[in-house]
Amino acid sequence: MSEGIIKSVESFVKIGGWVVAVVGAVLTAVFWIQIQGNDKFYPKLSGENLEKQLVKIEVNMNDIESQNIEIIRILGRIEGVQSTKQ
Repeated sequence: MSEGIIKSVESFVKIGGWVVAVVGAVLTAVFWIQIQGNDKFYPKLSGENLEKQLVKIEVNMNDIESQNIEIIRILGRIEGVQSTKQ
């Protein structure tokens, strides 16, 4: 008699696990579908907005390039000073 109860409990636990997995998958799909249409998470860029973003990126890249050049100059000076000391 107790073996039958144990088997029933085991099968109930297995079914419960499947139910939790299915509910989790469904909730994940629903959440994902909801945020796909939300501009807060995925802003839709029009041509004009996209162009503004590209200009900002280009300006940032130019700033980074000039900073890199200055860093290379400073490193060159440091190496020059170190080589004259040796």
